Amino acid sequence: MATGDTPAAANITTTEVSPAGFSPAEQAERVLDDLFTFHPPTPEQVEAYQGIRQMARVLAGTIWSLCPPGPDRTAAIRKVREAVMTANASIATHNAAAALR
Repeated sequence: MATGDTPAAANITTTEVSPAGFSPAEQAERVLDDLFTFHPPTPEQVEAYQGIRQMARVLAGTIWSLCPPGPDRTAAIRKVREAVMTANASIATHNAAAALR
């Protein structure tokens, strides 16, 4: 895809200019590039990731022990895992996805 042809940028006019001096299409490209770039964690981020995983493990253990076996329990634990991944992405990208709103 050419620059500006991404799905997120496809419906954005390039005549507007953001406060940072970039058109909405250029801003979308910058945000998408950041979202799909590896971000090595800082020591502070590693600590945050560990805290999130520890609390998620407690919640998953509680779900496991209090809910009867079955697809709903499995789904609940899967959602906890998804929440951890989304929270970690938020930390890694400094909420870059918020700029797409």
